[in-house]
Amino acid sequence: MTVESIGTGPGILFVHGGGITTAPYRRFAHRLAATFTVHLYNRRGRADAAPHGAGHTVDTDIADLAAVQHHTGARYVAAHSHGCFVTLRAARQLAFDRIALYDPTVNLGGFFPTDWFAEFEAAVRAGHRSRALALMGRGVRAGGPLSALPLSLQTAVAHAFQWTPVGRTMGELLPTVVIECRESLTHDEPAAAYAGITAEVLLVTGGWCPPYYRTINNDLAAALPRAASIVVPGSRHDAIAIARPALCAPFAEFFADGLSSPRRTRSLPGPA
Repeated sequence: MTVESIGTGPGILFVHGGGITTAPYRRFAHRLAATFTVHLYNRRGRADAAPHGAGHTVDTDIADLAAVQHHTGARYVAAHSHGCFVTLRAARQLAFDRIALYDPTVNLGGFFPTDWFAEFEAAVRAGHRSRALALMGRGVRAGGPLSALPLSLQTAVAHAFQWTPVGRTMGELLPTVVIECRESLTHDEPAAAYAGITAEVLLVTGGWCPPYYRTINNDLAAALPRAASIVVPGSRHDAIAIARPALCAPFAEFFADGLSSPRRTRSLPGPA
């Protein structure tokens, strides 16, 4: 695997989300590049990374993350979506100092919706990419008002979405989403399962993200010994790739000052 390092300063490992490569996150890396070195790498099944082997589990992702940490020496981690699940599992055994997570796809007590997965997996295996993307978007409710549209209309929107670079990549990577979602959805554990993590943890979601992310973050923040949960107004699930300054600022402040940052407290009350 290739590690792309952007910036100057203390290292931050970036663990990307599902159905995507590191490419859209370069904007986030450049936002932090004046103060930190952000290390991007593709997880398995993508671009220059190894394929998903038979019997792939999250432990394989943890071993890859450990290898990147050994290569870079970084002890800070930022992650998105499924990458947060990998990071939290890894943090129970790897030495991290600070971890910042945006919309962690972690199934705590059934809070994360799972009823869409079987039909989604069947659509992927049948090669019906647009239907699969629509089922996933509808199931996880990441599309805001679009998630309430009839499935036929959502399928048409998903078909058009695949003409964009990000949409084309997501369509091609759907088999990896099946593998990774099965891992995260079947690991249904209480937040206390992560209580042994000693790193400082900042749990972030957006004001326009599905509300279950706020519940997951609040439960994790209550269970972890050093953690805080915040909401960034006006941000959707893909906001970390869009990398508006308002979203990037709390990450930069947390990695600079930790949970004690007074700037972080002032700038990020978010809606309740």
